[in-house]
Amino acid sequence: IGSDTIATRGNHQPVLSYSTQADDETRAGTTGIYANPFDNLITGASKLGAVPGFDFFEVPGHPWTMFDVFPGAPSVTNGTTIVFKGNYTVDGQGKTGVFYRDLGDGEHGGFSPVELIASNTDTLIPGTKTRFGSTSPPSAADGKAVFAGFDIEESPTEGGLYLADLKNPKKLKTLVSIGGKVPGEPRYNTFNRLGEGVAFDGRYMGFWGAWETETATVRLYCPTEGNKDRIAYCNRKLKCLDDWGIPTDVVEKDPNSVCIDENGETLPICYQEMQIPVLQGIFVHDTEDGNTRVVAKTGEGFDDFVFWNYSGKTPCVGNGHGQEGAEDDGEPSRWRSSSFVAVSGRSTAFKAATGNVVGIYLDHGTTRTVLDTTMNGQALDPEAPEGSTITELGLEREGLRGDWLVINAKMGIEGESEEDGMAGIYATKVR
Repeated sequence: IGSDTIATRGNHQPVLSYSTQADDETRAGTTGIYANPFDNLITGASKLGAVPGFDFFEVPGHPWTMFDVFPGAPSVTNGTTIVFKGNYTVDGQGKTGVFYRDLGDGEHGGFSPVELIASNTDTLIPGTKTRFGSTSPPSAADGKAVFAGFDIEESPTEGGLYLADLKNPKKLKTLVSIGGKVPGEPRYNTFNRLGEGVAFDGRYMGFWGAWETETATVRLYCPTEGNKDRIAYCNRKLKCLDDWGIPTDVVEKDPNSVCIDENGETLPICYQEMQIPVLQGIFVHDTEDGNTRVVAKTGEGFDDFVFWNYSGKTPCVGNGHGQEGAEDDGEPSRWRSSSFVAVSGRSTAFKAATGNVVGIYLDHGTTRTVLDTTMNGQALDPEAPEGSTITELGLEREGLRGDWLVINAKMGIEGESEEDGMAGIYATKVR
């Protein structure tokens, strides 16, 4: 937030070959985190922790243990420090945690080791005797980081949102808890779900939360655009296609992604139903005075703040050994739900849906629409196809910094192919 440094996760071919004691050649380093604190891109973290001479990349507290993958996006603070989520394996068990590494020791990143903030092997949830079961990619600013951590990721009973000062990173401060009171609601309403996509500017933290037990059903259809291996895998998982890609008990498929059997009966087999909380909202927590305020919630102009994406590592792609690809994060392909919020000072940007309209909204005392899916594509980008509309919008948790808001958008024409549309990343001053 206070420098020109960026950090990104990247997957690639192995970067290093070395010989073991048995004289076997081993190739390593197929994913890492890269940053530019000294202008040129350097390696901030890498899947090289088990390689001799690269022990500064190992998982802290677990000698000769490498990170398997770095899910989600890393964050940067103080110009030279990267903060990230890392997954690794201990005794055959998958583990996860939040870590940081200072790259300020020399122009090539130096030899400073990776440091632990919290993990599900080493850290108790504050105020409990329960270890973290899951952690989320962090957001960092001003030498501090915030992240979400829970006992059970899918249905948490303990955990919440936590702040770590990197001067004393293992002393976690609880900001918002599962079971904590929902601002603006009756006293008995407490958070039972909190989003992983937390945003942080050094003082304010933006987040998604839900309460009560009432749910609504959403239907999720396999994607029709993007990675073809993942599309095929999704359809097979939903038993719409068999292992050879042939429709199952299907003569034809209608435009609404429901299947028609040989008797002409509709078979709704090509979607998955998920339950979403009816009562949910976007909130901002002030880490200095401890107050939490409502930015937006359902029933007050918005229907939903949760969005779904089928993503992850598809089995048996490439050479048949499940290679990591540029579109996966090393975790299995499945439906993932996310909320999207960014915060900077008194301003909060968030993504929301009302009916079939999806938009990016900005709250600064009052809420206004920045972009939504009713708008003409050429109003956003003069190079968009004539007659196109905005079809998709995205916002990252650090997409609002100072007066600048950065979003991604896709424009297209209904009924035409993906190749006939366009997409881009766009920035605008919001004040």
